[in-house]
Amino acid sequence: MLHNAVHIGSDAKHWSPAMKPYIHGTQNGIHVFDLTKTEAHLAETKKALEEFCKSGKELLIVGTKVQTQKIATDLAEKTGHACVTSVWVPGLLTNYTTIKRQVREYNKIMKDIETGEINRLNKKEKAMTMTRLSRLKKRYEGIKDMKKSPDGIFVIDGHYELQAIKEANVLGITIFAILGTTGQPKLCDHFVPANVNNLKSLLFVTDELAPSMKRTVRETVAEKIAKKPGAKKEEATEETPAE
Repeated sequence: MLHNAVHIGSDAKHWSPAMKPYIHGTQNGIHVFDLTKTEAHLAETKKALEEFCKSGKELLIVGTKVQTQKIATDLAEKTGHACVTSVWVPGLLTNYTTIKRQVREYNKIMKDIETGEINRLNKKEKAMTMTRLSRLKKRYEGIKDMKKSPDGIFVIDGHYELQAIKEANVLGITIFAILGTTGQPKLCDHFVPANVNNLKSLLFVTDELAPSMKRTVRETVAEKIAKKPGAKKEEATEETPAE
């Protein structure tokens, strides 16, 4: 963790007193994390994420800060979860019904482009549709396959993504976060106190957590029935030619 600068906090003049228990001290005007606390919270968050994801729950990864956008995108690809990386749309959680309509609109335009249906529009209509697509893509590309409101969120830099955390708190969904010295731990269910301003630090923490975040897909009723021994035996009987 020292090698990856996980211990370095923010300017001691700008900090959250709620993070005091996780700060070792100050060096050259910069807060320094107590890495024994960081290590303990990292282990606890790993366990909590593993239990959460193994139960088939949906997790939304949030990283809209410039330094975290690629990390969030890569993490979503590795784990199979949806992500928000460009901008947090107010109401994305608390007004998901409206957001879902816009996501459907985005998916429809994309499908029309793939099928060539968009070429049926006149020049003006097509230009307007493409402009609309550009706006929708920036907002919803990472959640285009999300079927329902998430059961929890994982935010990279809880202070920067405070709006997402507030919305999650309104709904009472589980919050996982990486918090710098300006974070609000009481707003999160599970968190890792760490340097949120350094790429090496963020990559270290997310790489540690990634294996525990892998998405488990819930089986449908039909899939569960198909896996029953009786169903397999019946299928095998049908395929066996009668003598």
